[in-house]
Amino acid sequence: MALLAPSLTDFPSGNAGKEIVVALSKLKDALEVCIPDSDEISPLDDVYAVLGEAEESANRSSAKLQAGQMHANEDVEKVPNLKVYVLSTTLRDHLNTTVKLHYQTSGELGVATSAPLLLRIEP
Repeated sequence: MALLAPSLTDFPSGNAGKEIVVALSKLKDALEVCIPDSDEISPLDDVYAVLGEAEESANRSSAKLQAGQMHANEDVEKVPNLKVYVLSTTLRDHLNTTVKLHYQTSGELGVATSAPLLLRIEP
């Protein structure tokens, strides 16, 4: 299943397919990656960012975040405005290169990967 590409809070995403320049000097601690509010993501799925090629065995570049919250009555509600964070130290590993940024969801139905953003990581 193809998911929509993420967007970035602090860096405009402009035209699809164009590189987005991410200046590490403008980041506080982490790059905020916004996950589109899609009906394709189950509230029981985990969501995380991946830098590089998106493979099922890819290393996560952010902590996992569950797309829903469990309430005391065992109802699960989708988290609005879902965001994951890629630490600037992780981005520094890709300094002066262009890298793909995806997010993946992982749950009962397996792993689904978003369309990528192209990031140019600069000091």
